[in-house]
Amino acid sequence: TTYKWQVVAVQSDGQVATSTERTFRTIESSGGPEIELVGPASFATDQATSLTLTWEATPGSQASGARALSITGYDVYLAKVSEAYGSPVAVTDKELARSNLEYGTQYKWKVVAKQSDGKSAASEQWVFTTADQEYTGPEIALDAPADSATDQATSLTLTWEATAGTVANTGARLASLQGYFVYVGKDGQDYPEPQWATEKQMEKSNLEYNATYKWQVVVVQSDGQVATSTERTFSTIESSGIPEIELVGPANFATDQATSLTLTWEATPGALTSGTRAVSLTGYDVYLAKASEAYGSPVAVTDKELAKSNLEYATQYKWKVVAKQSDGKSTASEQWVFTTVGESYNLPQLTLETPGNASEMVSLNPTLTWEATPGTQSNTSARAVSIENYEVYFAKVGDDYASPTIVETKSLAKVNLDPYTQYKWKVTANQSDGQQQTTTEATFRTAYTFRMGNTGNFFDGLANELPVHGVVLTYEFEIGTYEVTFDQYDAYCDAETIEPPFDNNWGRGTRPVINVSWEDAVRYCNWLSDVSGLPRAYNETTWELLDEEGAQTTDITQVKGWRLPTEAEWEYSARGGAADITDGVESHDYKFAGGNTMDDVGWYQANSSAQTHPVGEKNPNELGLYDMSGNVHEWCHDMLGDYPAETQTNPIGTTPTAWRAYRGGGWNETDENTRVPSRMGILPTLSQTYIGFRLARTK
Repeated sequence: TTYKWQVVAVQSDGQVATSTERTFRTIESSGGPEIELVGPASFATDQATSLTLTWEATPGSQASGARALSITGYDVYLAKVSEAYGSPVAVTDKELARSNLEYGTQYKWKVVAKQSDGKSAASEQWVFTTADQEYTGPEIALDAPADSATDQATSLTLTWEATAGTVANTGARLASLQGYFVYVGKDGQDYPEPQWATEKQMEKSNLEYNATYKWQVVVVQSDGQVATSTERTFSTIESSGIPEIELVGPANFATDQATSLTLTWEATPGALTSGTRAVSLTGYDVYLAKASEAYGSPVAVTDKELAKSNLEYATQYKWKVVAKQSDGKSTASEQWVFTTVGESYNLPQLTLETPGNASEMVSLNPTLTWEATPGTQSNTSARAVSIENYEVYFAKVGDDYASPTIVETKSLAKVNLDPYTQYKWKVTANQSDGQQQTTTEATFRTAYTFRMGNTGNFFDGLANELPVHGVVLTYEFEIGTYEVTFDQYDAYCDAETIEPPFDNNWGRGTRPVINVSWEDAVRYCNWLSDVSGLPRAYNETTWELLDEEGAQTTDITQVKGWRLPTEAEWEYSARGGAADITDGVESHDYKFAGGNTMDDVGWYQANSSAQTHPVGEKNPNELGLYDMSGNVHEWCHDMLGDYPAETQTNPIGTTPTAWRAYRGGGWNETDENTRVPSRMGILPTLSQTYIGFRLARTK
């Protein structure tokens, strides 16, 4: 086709200029390229795994017949027939060399010719098959025993060497050895079934003596090819006798043997049947154990002796030796026994430590301790015994010992012992050799509950606060947190339709009740027991205490109803009770109940404005009780009598006097009369504006 063309230029000021006109003609139309595969031929077989793909190609022709186009290159596609083509390989020549193709595999291939005008053409698809891989056979050579070898042991190892065959149609070694069939049999007889091996050796044992054997090995290659070695023969040694062994020492049934000794024996190898001695002893297995136990694993030695140490004393041992011969034969000696020497020890040493003998005021929860060392061994310098355990005997003085408590430590904790009670104890140490040592007997007395009286030696104390003495309370009891109030007492008066006491116009409510006699307080206690479902605590005629069956008693532990506290209960509580007192020792020993400053803990002459105050307004004591010092004096159960010098157990003030005791001080008293140990008393029928009470009950 002929084309014409020109260009008009436009200037910035609007002027233009036009070029001359020109013409040109395009080439004539052409056809697509032609391509034909050459080799390998389609469906060719036994092709090498390294080959060259070839083809022929020509570009398409123009219509006039003149050839003006060219082929610019080729895309070569190659793949296994069973797989899709991947990306092509681009080449400019009409061939492509390929290597490392797989053996015995069918491939497909085609080529696309690309022309200079952009046209392209694809060849047909051809297929070819590579040759199968071929290997040379494996090689095998026997190694040991050497051919016709003699005097071979009846247990030996057959060995050989083998290599896999090489690939026959390439230089690479690709085959492998899968394993070996090993044939072993007596010469002159057929081989039995072979044994399979994967290593280039095989252990053989229990061969016959003085026999000739033949053997050969067949190696199996991974491609199925096999190779058979040459056959060899070997002869085993002549039969020999078993070794002879005799124990030497310690002698059989020997006694008093050291715990470190040497076992010895004599042994000779067996002789060949010809009379010449050709075998040797290779070693010994020595068995040693207590006569009462089974043998464990033996000790292997090569000498005719074995040193043993750290054997147990006074123990019977058994022993035997097995001699092992070079031909695999062995023999065991007789079994002998011996007994080691017995240990001899001194007695253990044992002394009691705490509590010390005749100790007083010992805790109710003490830990008994002692010191002990095992006796030294008299027939050696080493300490070889130990104390296995201790028998601890413990009882109240006057009682027989019960069975001992067995412990392994040098202490024994005892808990909840009775207060102010005398106990005895001793310890027996048991030593590992059976010997015993027992301490002398020691005694101690447990602590009383607390000390009662003027324990602080207050200069303003009265004579009736002395002597200071111990008190034992063997029971638990309750005591009121507050003094009984008008509210509580008025409820009793309403219930019993009796005239309530006068409040001195100070007010009632939670102020402590006043103007009640000791007998009035006792009647209130009985009423409260009635409404609480408890047995009465008092006979209102004799004013004696009653037990839960209603019988008169002096044993406060048997009184179960509400009652007045005893002086001992009151003072123990005022001192802080168990919250402040441990094993009879008071932590604070305050002057007043709860502290040493009266203004902090109670109402008395200096701060009361001459009247009572509602209960619980001052600080409580360690036990959480209020107004134990001040506000009002408090009736106690006891008759007011002199203190005894001796420790008292569960005292109730049985000394006959006309007065009943009251404690604690009141709003009207100076501070010396509100001290914890302060005591006063009046007739039980009298009432005062400064006397009230609080409740108690045996639990």
